[in-house]
Amino acid sequence: MRGGRVSGKAGGGLALSVIALGAALALFDSTYPAGAADRRSSGGGVFVSEMNDVQRVKVVVNKSRTFKVDTAFATIVAGSPDIVDVKSHRITKHFKPRDIGAVSTVAWSPDGKQLAFSGQKGGLSDLYLYDIGTGTIRQLMSDRFADMQPAWSPDGKSIAFVTDRAATSDSAAKGSDFDRLRYSRLRLAIVDVASGQIRVLDGYPNAKHINPQYSADGKSLYFVSDLGGFTDIYRVAIETGATFRVTHSATGVSGVTATSPAIAVARENGRLLFSVFDKAGFHISALPAERAQGEPVATRKGRPIADDQMDGNGQPRDTVTTPSEKSAAILPADGHGVPSAISAYLEDSDTGLPADSSFSDKSYRTGFRLAGLGQPSVGIGSSSVFGTQFSGGASAYFTDMLGNQSIGVGVQASGQLRDIGGQLLYINSANRWNWGLSASRTPYVYAYGGLTNAGAQYVFQHIAIDNLSAIAQYPLSQTRRIEFSTGYTHYGYSVQTATQGFNGGTSGLTDLAAPPGLGLTSASVAFVGDASSFGFTSPISGSRYRFEVSPTIGTLDYQTVLIDYRKYMFMKPFTLAVRGMHYGLYGKDSETDRIGALYVGDGSLVRGYSYNSYTNADCTSAGTGGLATSSCPQFDRLVGSRLALANAELRIPLFGTSSFGLIASPLPPIEIAPFVDAGVAWTKASGPVWDFTSTSGDRTPVVSTGIASRINLFGFAVFEVYYAHPFQRPGRSGVWGFMLQPGW
Repeated sequence: MRGGRVSGKAGGGLALSVIALGAALALFDSTYPAGAADRRSSGGGVFVSEMNDVQRVKVVVNKSRTFKVDTAFATIVAGSPDIVDVKSHRITKHFKPRDIGAVSTVAWSPDGKQLAFSGQKGGLSDLYLYDIGTGTIRQLMSDRFADMQPAWSPDGKSIAFVTDRAATSDSAAKGSDFDRLRYSRLRLAIVDVASGQIRVLDGYPNAKHINPQYSADGKSLYFVSDLGGFTDIYRVAIETGATFRVTHSATGVSGVTATSPAIAVARENGRLLFSVFDKAGFHISALPAERAQGEPVATRKGRPIADDQMDGNGQPRDTVTTPSEKSAAILPADGHGVPSAISAYLEDSDTGLPADSSFSDKSYRTGFRLAGLGQPSVGIGSSSVFGTQFSGGASAYFTDMLGNQSIGVGVQASGQLRDIGGQLLYINSANRWNWGLSASRTPYVYAYGGLTNAGAQYVFQHIAIDNLSAIAQYPLSQTRRIEFSTGYTHYGYSVQTATQGFNGGTSGLTDLAAPPGLGLTSASVAFVGDASSFGFTSPISGSRYRFEVSPTIGTLDYQTVLIDYRKYMFMKPFTLAVRGMHYGLYGKDSETDRIGALYVGDGSLVRGYSYNSYTNADCTSAGTGGLATSSCPQFDRLVGSRLALANAELRIPLFGTSSFGLIASPLPPIEIAPFVDAGVAWTKASGPVWDFTSTSGDRTPVVSTGIASRINLFGFAVFEVYYAHPFQRPGRSGVWGFMLQPGW
């Protein structure tokens, strides 16, 4: 570059594009060599803001690169500012500004007592001051203009920032017109911290002005502009408005996006640090203060903006840069002196707007419209007992225009009228408190049969679960929430029998005596977190958890406790997944036969011990201890009122995309997962016995290992097949299993 052209070879890597390295972390050291511009490559960085202090320590940046900086810095984590002690690497203060949705570009005041930042409230960005000592927040402006990228003056009396508001009335730099949807290019402004008075610098009407940084003496502002179509660094004298071009980079001084910060200035020595895109990567370059004065920029009429063509030190200049009438950022004309039609369309903000800018206001009325249909199902069956029967189901989802309220409805029909079920669900998410109401009927039919003297007798047990419930959720953050629910559930039973004679004739259905119904009132409270990221077939990173307590009263009294925690450690492209879970029924009626027992050998819990895989051959030893009366302790130890389990998987994406998969393939994504499962079930009277021998006849834990494979069926479902070796099943070398569900 003229006045300090970048030279030398640089490495690759991602730029510290957020170079708000925050006033670039003062990555400048007093031992940093002076002279020509120096270039350093960086492999990534954090969004921080420096704090002046005489003590020097180190901060670790991505890819283990270290730079000398001051004792503390402010950074943004998940949209909230943190203050980090660099020496101890600990967060010393975290604050989340109330009613401010997003925070960006934190700037530390020279005295270290305040933080300036750009915050969004209601979709509008303004500047705020945070007092570190008192914790109070002051809003510097409140309007519809964009205000961002604050930078403190060395004396702490003013803050330079980027805005789209208008400059002086006689300036060509007009601000955004919100009535006509005409938005201005970004320019520089200065706000007086004490009075809040704003002064907008004139700048250039057709160029952006971003990332202001004060010079060490506070008399000039460095900024990034695309004047002429190339993004370079400029310097403007605050008092006179004289503008100087500092760099002439062929590839542009920039961050990752068009408005990303890309420069920083050391407060003590004025060294300029900036990010340059070159050779398909971002690189950090530097200029000492004496080489960063720049050359004067002339107006389009040829009059130098700098008075008497003087440089920043008051000395005559040899050259004056005149902006070309042709900008590299604008499409060329058609060759006949006619401006580009595309450029004209891009600049035209009026076409398409209504002629009358006044609109009549009407109150919003909720109206539900169909938003989606569930996958319909239909079935047909025939038997010699019941003849031909049909079944089917359908569901629909309705919502209002804003998505604040929704209604879901589903119907499932099968067999007789008593076997028709459905659900009606209403959800209101207009406020932070989300709540809903649900009414449902869920039918189940169980059948079994046997031979009698009259022929084959069939018994059909119908269970209808009718439920009315209310639910509420309160999100604590984007990943954590508290859930509440309460409701009434009725279990109704009916029993029918039919006999088919040896001659093939059927007697028809006859009602039998049925158990009395159950009426249960329940409530629950749960703390839920989900910060996981899902791959093609299962979660691959982050964590999930649910801690829930649910008491139930009525015909039966008991309590349900659930503790479920899952962690996914991503090691591209592999994932190590672990899970620990406890689910139990407690209380007076927790082990009544009318509730049913828990089974730890389900394929979604501990693989290799599925219910349907057991035969009499698995009952190899007599029961002992708590299972002394059991004729098959190998099966009965899997059943209880409480269970605990642990799982571990190494998830390997075999087929996937080039960025996530060992083999890039157009085939459906396939995951291979070696696993280890362990679990134990117990009751109030029969606790777990920690004996892992395979021949034990007591209530011991069960362990299995094997390999699972999951395939994504074109986004419709995830199919899993596994082969497990169960250690507590003597004589069984392996068990195959199948499931239609994503990985846990």
